[in-house]
Amino acid sequence: MANHTTQEKITRPAISRPIFERSIKIHSEQAIRVIRRSYGRLIRSLYAIDVTLRIVGHEQAIDDVEGIVSKMIGDCA
Repeated sequence: MANHTTQEKITRPAISRPIFERSIKIHSEQAIRVIRRSYGRLIRSLYAIDVTLRIVGHEQAIDDVEGIVSKMIGDCA
């Protein structure tokens, strides 16, 4: 007789990811394509930079970069 064991499924906690939402008005089809293709990647990259800097950077440099990135996001919206 073969010994059949059932494997229990390991449930992992969901990964928390921030979501950045902003409404913008786009007036051209080309701009809509660019936003669809690259905006999500941009936000994920900015978040990854922020997290990495917090781990390896100096507090003052991190605050400076955070201010610059916030201004860039504000200017784009």
